[in-house]
Amino acid sequence: MKKAGIQYFLHICSCLLFLLFAQQATAQFTITNDFKGNGSPDIIIGNNAYLTSGVDDPVNAGWLRLTKAQGNQKGYAYINKSFPSTLGVLVDFEYTMWRTMTNAPYYGADGFSIFLFDASYGPGNFALGAYGGSLGYANSTASSPATAGLTGGYIGIGFDAYGNFVRSSEGKNGGSSNVSPNSIALRGKTTSTSASDTNTNKYLDGVTLFPDGSTADALLMSGNAQENVVDYNTPTSVRPSYGTFYRRVQVEVTPTGTGLYTIQVRWAKSQGGSFTQLLEYTTPDAPPNLLKLGFAASTGGGYNYHEIRNILVTTPGNLRVSKLANKDVLRSVAGSGSENRVTYKLEVVNDTPADLANIEVEDQLTDGEGVPIPAGMFRITGISADSNFIPGSVNLPDPTTSSPINSGNFSGVVGLPANTTGIITVTGYLDAQIPKGNLLQNTVTVRDDEITDQDLENNTSTVRTPVLAEKVDLVVHKTVDEYCLDATNGNAFTVTVANMGTLPAEYNTTSKIRVTETIPAGATMSGLSYPGWEMTQSGNVYTFTKTGSGSLGSGISLSPIKYTITRSSGYVNTAEVAFVNNSTGVVLEPVENRNNNTAEVEINSRPQAPVVSSPVYYCQGEVADPLTAGVVSGNRIYWYTAVGSAPLNNAPVPNTSSPGTVTYYVSQSDGGCESELAAIEVVVLPTPQAGSITGGEEICRNTRPGPIAGSASGTGFGTVSYRWEKADENDDNWEEIATANGATYQPDAVTDNTKYRRITVATNSAGYSCESVPTNEILITTRRCMVITNPMLPSKAKQ
Repeated sequence: MKKAGIQYFLHICSCLLFLLFAQQATAQFTITNDFKGNGSPDIIIGNNAYLTSGVDDPVNAGWLRLTKAQGNQKGYAYINKSFPSTLGVLVDFEYTMWRTMTNAPYYGADGFSIFLFDASYGPGNFALGAYGGSLGYANSTASSPATAGLTGGYIGIGFDAYGNFVRSSEGKNGGSSNVSPNSIALRGKTTSTSASDTNTNKYLDGVTLFPDGSTADALLMSGNAQENVVDYNTPTSVRPSYGTFYRRVQVEVTPTGTGLYTIQVRWAKSQGGSFTQLLEYTTPDAPPNLLKLGFAASTGGGYNYHEIRNILVTTPGNLRVSKLANKDVLRSVAGSGSENRVTYKLEVVNDTPADLANIEVEDQLTDGEGVPIPAGMFRITGISADSNFIPGSVNLPDPTTSSPINSGNFSGVVGLPANTTGIITVTGYLDAQIPKGNLLQNTVTVRDDEITDQDLENNTSTVRTPVLAEKVDLVVHKTVDEYCLDATNGNAFTVTVANMGTLPAEYNTTSKIRVTETIPAGATMSGLSYPGWEMTQSGNVYTFTKTGSGSLGSGISLSPIKYTITRSSGYVNTAEVAFVNNSTGVVLEPVENRNNNTAEVEINSRPQAPVVSSPVYYCQGEVADPLTAGVVSGNRIYWYTAVGSAPLNNAPVPNTSSPGTVTYYVSQSDGGCESELAAIEVVVLPTPQAGSITGGEEICRNTRPGPIAGSASGTGFGTVSYRWEKADENDDNWEEIATANGATYQPDAVTDNTKYRRITVATNSAGYSCESVPTNEILITTRRCMVITNPMLPSKAKQ
């Protein structure tokens, strides 16, 4: 029986692996998505874009296809997860652009854009820029209706096959006067919702690229649309292989420390090859604190397939690693020659200013559930390191074909100079065995104790390669929009049947493909959609049978079955696929390929939101404590500065330097599900104004002075009251005067020189009080005024 819980589906569907490690000040993060599988709820795909896994490519060997090579297509996708820009951003991805026809006189169009935008935009308020030459990012006054630039756009980089993104046409601000094919251009931020705004999406920089690797200013020299540079212009019936046409791009945005930001674009034209810088631009425009990433592409009279894969978004300036594989699909046997062999590239990057001489490397092969594969399933026949590593620092195993590593694991140590990338090449083959889930995963982890590496999430990289079994091998995949219980709206499931065997599954009136779906007791099913299937129901068991006749090819999936389950508590949902003779009930799938015919998804109840006290009040300038929340013992607590933002590593300490209100959010996780967010409103109250007092006089000792009046009243929020204090003239040990709380104070009899002052106290409706600074001081001085009588004087007068 094949179990497919949360972790399994995160792997087998190549769903978004969103790994975040963030600190309040240092904001580290890593986001990865290979787009090889069936996507995730965090990937928002629109218009003509789709994932090719199981449709045009084998399951888990697909691409994000923004457009087909057809006229007048448009498509986009963005990752609906935000990441901080505090320390800069590094975006790494692969793309390909190709077509099956010459497409004269356009020779491929239009191109695609990659864009960074304000994370406050998403479903409900996200809007693309114009298509066509604007590539989904920039504005256009020529479209109908006129279209403003991408909402919240910070930068848009166009990989411009046709050459219109560079051009100052259709209302775009700045650029060349003519098309500039085979160019890469940078356009700036969206400044308004008006398509005719003369400041929006300005042309910032651009280069024209040539086959020999040279570049020119895109405003001064245009390229040749028929050359294989930005796109592949040789018509081909299948996607060009990595060996034929390979493009890997890195976009880096880094603060200079002087209030400016540097934007760099570079690419590599061979897998594992070195990067060449294409353009660098410095801007005074600071990025939003939180960003999101997206892509868009379009076609017109000219067209291409525009495809994206293997995205990494992370913090630059640290130790990181990436892993690449030279094959999209493997077999367990050699087949026609080497179909079970694969070469991995482990790309170790020391992006720091220090040499690192002791980088630990560990590599592990696992199956679709993330479990280490059994010994002997995969044989590692070669491990080598390139010359970029520090001489004498490489200490790695040295397997050979005759003496391979059979454990599926190896470790070692390497050293890298500062700001250097080294490549470790690993070769091996599957030895006639199929990993669970028909998926071979290879994960590399690096670490180094010589530095404090605050972004540990980019120290691990995994590449996933589907494995085809011999003959017919039906696999059932089950995904869900949310693995944590949604008792109100229900959880939406998608069940997909794929053939992960080398031979097609021929289905007809006799040979049937059936999916049996069992829902838990107490649950209701709604929103059923099952095109191409017929359904019968018996109690809580639903049976779906593929209609008609056809051939389910190798690596291809059938149309999905979709439904929503609503239940008040957590549950396990099970689906099972069978390929049977409809008359005899005999299972037609080989016995050795039946271990992946069942999929289970466990839906866990969410923990309650943390118990919080809100609002929390502080006076301006008051020393604040870290925020607190009540959580279940053993649960992990997550703090956020905004809904959808990266979690903080520690509880936030409110900034009280300025008055205002800031909302923080907190959740707890029991290891499987994260609770809803609890909001904590932190209100910093303004410092009251003290006003001033007047008075002061010299009086006889032990007499009562006149009142000390308020020449200017104190002011503040809420209810305003006063506190009076007194101290000896030469002493600063101020003593509060009980019951004195008016604007004016009448002192009692004064014996010694005494000074007085007043403090304004403002109290809000919740009873929280803040005090002003003291007023000016008033001094009451005293003197001896005793009358001494001479008793002899009256007797003398009588004489």
